[in-house]
Amino acid sequence: MASQEQWPTMLPAKLRPSHQHHQQLSQPAPNILQRLQTGAKDVAGNALAAGAIPNPWTFTTGTSTDTTAPTVTLLNPVDLSTTVCNNKTISATFSEAMDATTITTATFTLAPTATPAALVTGVVAYDPVTFIATFNPTADLTGNPKTKYTATIKGGAGGVTDVAGNALAVDKAWSFYHR
Repeated sequence: MASQEQWPTMLPAKLRPSHQHHQQLSQPAPNILQRLQTGAKDVAGNALAAGAIPNPWTFTTGTSTDTTAPTVTLLNPVDLSTTVCNNKTISATFSEAMDATTITTATFTLAPTATPAALVTGVVAYDPVTFIATFNPTADLTGNPKTKYTATIKGGAGGVTDVAGNALAVDKAWSFYHR
């Protein structure tokens, strides 16, 4: 939602919602009533013709609640890849916008499959535009060639959630071999 300061560049003064309406629009509301003020003009100075637009009009915002758990729709590398380079950034794409504060090194981990407690140190990031979470190891993956690694995104209580607070239903784990 535009801030009160942004309205002047978007709408002529007579079409701007009041501060009260601006506050209402930032929260879900069943019915919002808006009216065009008498004498409203377009940017060229033409007055609103009588009956040209229903006045007043109503609209509804965000009355339904999101209860759908997010899912992981794409993995990179794919599960059981066999020739992943040692400096690969691991990523997972979610089905919807996620709460970035829940995607951390505690909820997105990488470890050698044989020693799951030996977590790989890395940086976790989330892109809210693409819904992609990334784990970038701070050092190249080590071990004998073809060492198997497992990436895990924690689901359930204490795991990642979408912006509505719905948790990933279960942990999402996938494995790959580095070369």
